[in-house]
Amino acid sequence: MKNECCMENEVFKLEFDSESAAIKTFFIKPLDQDLLGEKRLAALFNLRLQHPDYECDYAVENRPKTMDVARSSAEIYFDNIRTERGQFPLSLRLWIQLDGPAVRFRARLENQSCVPVAEFWFPCLGGVTRFGERPDTEVFWPGYFGPHFTDHLSRFPTALALGDQVPESVMMPTKHPYLTMPWFNIHNTRIDKGLYFGYHDELLRIHANRFAYHPCPGPNIPGDNWPTPRQLGADEPTGIVYSHIRFPYISRDDAKAGAVFEHGEFVIQLHDGDWHDAAPIYRSWWDEHFTAPEEPSWLRRRTAWLSTMLLQPEDRINTDYEGLVQWAKDARDFGINTVEICAWDKGGQDRDYPHYVPDDRLGGEKGFKKMLKALADAGIDPVLFGNYNTVNCETQWYRDELHKYVRMDEFGNCENWLCWGQSTIQARHALSVRRQLWASASIPDFNEIIAAYFTKLADWGVKAMQWDKTGSSEALLDFNPLSTMPPDTSMPEGTVRSCRWLLEKCREVQSDFCVASEACSDRYIPFIDVFYRGASVQGVSPIRYVFPEWTTCLHVSSPFDFEGVNAAVRFGCVLAVEPQSYKAGPKHPWYRQLMTYVKEINRLREELNDLIFLSRWLDDRGARVVWNDRIIQSRTASTAKDPGGIVLLAGELPAASGDVPLAFSVHEGLRDGRRSIVVVNNSRQTQRYQWAFTHKEVPQAKLYAPFDKPTAVSHSTELSLPPQRLHVIVESHRK
Repeated sequence: MKNECCMENEVFKLEFDSESAAIKTFFIKPLDQDLLGEKRLAALFNLRLQHPDYECDYAVENRPKTMDVARSSAEIYFDNIRTERGQFPLSLRLWIQLDGPAVRFRARLENQSCVPVAEFWFPCLGGVTRFGERPDTEVFWPGYFGPHFTDHLSRFPTALALGDQVPESVMMPTKHPYLTMPWFNIHNTRIDKGLYFGYHDELLRIHANRFAYHPCPGPNIPGDNWPTPRQLGADEPTGIVYSHIRFPYISRDDAKAGAVFEHGEFVIQLHDGDWHDAAPIYRSWWDEHFTAPEEPSWLRRRTAWLSTMLLQPEDRINTDYEGLVQWAKDARDFGINTVEICAWDKGGQDRDYPHYVPDDRLGGEKGFKKMLKALADAGIDPVLFGNYNTVNCETQWYRDELHKYVRMDEFGNCENWLCWGQSTIQARHALSVRRQLWASASIPDFNEIIAAYFTKLADWGVKAMQWDKTGSSEALLDFNPLSTMPPDTSMPEGTVRSCRWLLEKCREVQSDFCVASEACSDRYIPFIDVFYRGASVQGVSPIRYVFPEWTTCLHVSSPFDFEGVNAAVRFGCVLAVEPQSYKAGPKHPWYRQLMTYVKEINRLREELNDLIFLSRWLDDRGARVVWNDRIIQSRTASTAKDPGGIVLLAGELPAASGDVPLAFSVHEGLRDGRRSIVVVNNSRQTQRYQWAFTHKEVPQAKLYAPFDKPTAVSHSTELSLPPQRLHVIVESHRK
């Protein structure tokens, strides 16, 4: 019998070991290269059984019962799988399909034992050694605050963490960079090819991507640091084992998870270019299963908010309901007609949740309703802060009832690290502070409690809320016996479904009710109008590139944060102005210059709304900006006369290193396709630069700048940009 079974098409050739069915070859024909250079680390799958007295029972060598490999597809079947503890009635059927430039992986795992399968690893690619030359390869992750790049293929970790068998790097939504979409990308900059790795599952569930570095840590030296046989003193198999991991907890007697796990497809796809070129792969799948809003809501159209906090958790009152109205009217003078109201409820910020009723110290229900009327009469829309599923564990209500609903790990424990003290030294350092716990997201009785409060607000005339912390709660396993979903979906998918249900309940009362949320996942895009976090001066979540319908807030608190204001324009984000970190109004004397600038930026953005806010954000694609004979790109700069000689910069904000002081983004209008370039100067000196659109020849455009009238400019003209200011260069109207 041959040692390998083979399947291939015009792009890939995969070979399986006939004894174990491990993938021994992953040959990429356009690169003339095998991704799996170390055959001794070949792998296919793994799983873990969780016994009461042995929690780390992983699978050992198993032979397939059947293996049918055709030219472009394979079906592999395992039965009575062996683990360290013996043989168990587990069956596993795996499908692998070649589909043009994509390799598709599906699985069906059935567990007829009473021991739960806590981890399921598939696919596993063992013996990865390179994708092109290792120093030219970077790994992209769609992080929460921006694109995140790692050197997973070029560098071994230089230390071994406690408990690791080999050094490892594990990426999941619970860990930095807090993945916003379930895919990542490998890109080789020299050959400009990429490999997309995507987990396509309609259910939002907890999953992980693991890179395991065999056989040991690498030397602590710069650059490529893979250990060599000479350093090891032996010919050890050296390479990376990549695994995609899910946490199904299926078993014969489990009423929630059941005995069968058959969810999602994993896709590896070859493509030209970098992560920008991989993004449409994910968006195409997403559009088959979900629907983005066709038109922006009234809340999505608002370019700026005033964010305020009335009552701090240690009883300090920054202002009451009447004072809030004055702050909101002051903000209107600067072109802001949306006000976020935090700490309006009983106990103040991050206290007494989920008791969402007006606090008597601020004016009670009567004062609250009077505030709402005054804001409505002034043409100002409030966005009320709340949480979906955090509960304050010091309250009598918690002791009497709410404790039943908390999210639990498999040992019955609950986190109590959630605390945000403010007004005292002890509180700010978590020495004396109210603590919150997560409630399970899939318990109907708890959801009814929240719905009763939020629908009452809608009945009073509230048209929008900001639901905080959803992005943290969705990344947890939940074993509460009252939860109605399996542990790996109860919090992530449960939070999505519950928030949608809450929104529908509010819209039954207030038809144009809208929601912002401190969410992370793209699964909220169909019904959440604005994400609350997801951008900083340094960058914006790649969701902004994949989903032009989406935006997030960019928060500005310092009276000197002109960079933050400019970044909100550059990335097309909502500008959330928070004087004194939510504790003051916009006419605080320290904020005079900043708010004057904000007013002008708001005017400019309203004029160019469809071109730089309700637009498609293209990152740095489609334009070229030259400064001091250097071509500027979002992460790179090169000599203008030699565009191929690209060198990495220190980071997204080059002014911080004293290097390149300019940054830019390109936007495309969704209605007419016109392009715009937003150029920002983060330095303290005036800078000169040249610009050009690269999607087509644009000899002339219109230049918009704060406090100036629009002017026509030629791409051959060098422009002068004052310090901490921005330019918007708009392509001429298309005929």
